[in-house]
Amino acid sequence: MALSNAYVQGYGKIRELFKKIRDGQAPEQFTHQLLKDWGLSSSNDRQFIQLLKALGFLSPDGKPTSRYHDYLDHSRSKQVMGEAIREAYGDIFLIKSSPSKEDNEVRTFIRETLEEKDGADWLNKLPPKIWEHAKGRREAALKDSWLEGEKTDLLGFLEFGHLAQIMSNKREHFQDIIPSQHWLKQRMDELEKVRHFIAHNRMLLPSEF
Repeated sequence: MALSNAYVQGYGKIRELFKKIRDGQAPEQFTHQLLKDWGLSSSNDRQFIQLLKALGFLSPDGKPTSRYHDYLDHSRSKQVMGEAIREAYGDIFLIKSSPSKEDNEVRTFIRETLEEKDGADWLNKLPPKIWEHAKGRREAALKDSWLEGEKTDLLGFLEFGHLAQIMSNKREHFQDIIPSQHWLKQRMDELEKVRHFIAHNRMLLPSEF
């Protein structure tokens, strides 16, 4: 199971970053100054180094790896990137192949954690707005009796964004797996987008992983 916790806020510049890498020469050391020289000078752009380490392009001390050098070969760059993404973010591919199963696993994990930490009445301790949203959606589903599927589990009527709010609100229960609230929100937003794409039968492109 793989899902790196490396993230970037300036995701709109990722394509530019890898174009600079592919079309240039490997430096002896990949530094913040190099990013500045490439025009990637904002404070958010500094996160690219952690991303490159997560993808195996840089060693822990910031030196280009064999994968970095392989990526410079235009004839192999797509293959190299695909391998890097699968290694760093393999869990996303599991979601692509079985989104319902992954959905259920996330909800089951949250439910079991809250039952253990907050007791049998954990549902009553959810943030009020989220509680009301879930009940409203369940009531609507019950009225549409012709729809099949589970209708008793309130967590099943919440989006990933709501699940992120629950985990943030109860962060003391999930602190062992959540580096930061920003990380949690970004991961859940990504999963929500992937889920929507799959639900509408849209195949994900390699550049979207």
